[in-house]
Amino acid sequence: MPGLTSIQVMFLREHNRIAFILGKLNPLWNDEDIYSETRKIVIGQLQHITYAYWLPYIVGPDRVLQYGLIPLKHGYANVYDDEIDPTIANEFAVAPFRFAHTLLQDTVPFLTDKAALTFRSEDMFNKPTLAFSKEGRGVSYVGLGLSQAPLSKADEKVVTAVRDNLFKDMDGRSLDLISLNIQRSRDHGVPGYNAWRKFCGLPYAFHFGTGPGGLVDHYPENAKKLQVVYRHPDDIDLFPGGLSETPMPGGVVGPLFSCIIAQQFSNLKRGDRFYYENGFKDTGFFPAQLDSIKTTSLPRLMCTHFHLNQLQVDPFRLPSAE
Repeated sequence: MPGLTSIQVMFLREHNRIAFILGKLNPLWNDEDIYSETRKIVIGQLQHITYAYWLPYIVGPDRVLQYGLIPLKHGYANVYDDEIDPTIANEFAVAPFRFAHTLLQDTVPFLTDKAALTFRSEDMFNKPTLAFSKEGRGVSYVGLGLSQAPLSKADEKVVTAVRDNLFKDMDGRSLDLISLNIQRSRDHGVPGYNAWRKFCGLPYAFHFGTGPGGLVDHYPENAKKLQVVYRHPDDIDLFPGGLSETPMPGGVVGPLFSCIIAQQFSNLKRGDRFYYENGFKDTGFFPAQLDSIKTTSLPRLMCTHFHLNQLQVDPFRLPSAE
């Protein structure tokens, strides 16, 4: 997809920029030294953008405070706990962290200096032509378009590009991304929606109503849709059950997905000794390095590597929302 490609190219260019500077500053370093240090810095930048700017929009500001996910403005956090397992949890991988599939639009925005264009998403699968068009500036135009185009809501509705026309072959046969997600959870033996509600300390649903004892975090129309498909709330699969919840205040996902995502990123922050805010001598950053990394922001990287003259302060929000 051009959107994924544009972000990946942006970080690739940032990697090369840093590697060039490190090579000039350290003429005795070999290629492996330069690569390893550059990789470490870029990972720190990505972690900072994720925890400082992206997560609050996804799980909601209250949840990031509850789990202590916001980085310090300066210095080391030193939160490493060797008893915490940072491994990606099965349930996280197969359901909650696939919520973004419902954020996709049916079109890819392409914002050039002269025109605002769109291309059908289903025509862009596995076709890098758009990203590398315009003498290599295609990734910049896709990136700028993404920053100024609205996403779909994180709900039970999914665009036809990934529901009916995913990776369509020459005979017109295609895949359904959402059914793949549901089936993947079953193949992995992941318990259903109610089991994870209990895990997160959320009310258990005994019926399909939205009052006490029911699907209290669903709009009535979404609860009715689940009732049509499932015989009992215990039968609801994790992905559709969590995806159709009402979003957390200030967040994109509902209470269940917010809980599982926040718990996973908490484990990653506290259970990984390579987390960028840890001040370990052999694996961490010097104080000045760390504070420099904490100045990293997505608009800064986009302006630098997409060669943009202007961009809203927060690319995660539409310009009209600022």
